[in-house]
Amino acid sequence: MNVGSSVRFLSCEPLLGQLDLREVLLGTRAINCVIVGGESGNGARPMDAA
Repeated sequence: MNVGSSVRFLSCEPLLGQLDLREVLLGTRAINCVIVGGESGNGARPMDAA
């Protein structure tokens, strides 16, 4: 897909499990930023930053 933007980023929230981004990050179109985060508030599930 050709997005045609100068800044490309991924927002992976809430990140509750393992995510393989090797194909995306090593592709021909550069990703400038990846945003990751867990849930917040009462009953939030834990995020393993590793």
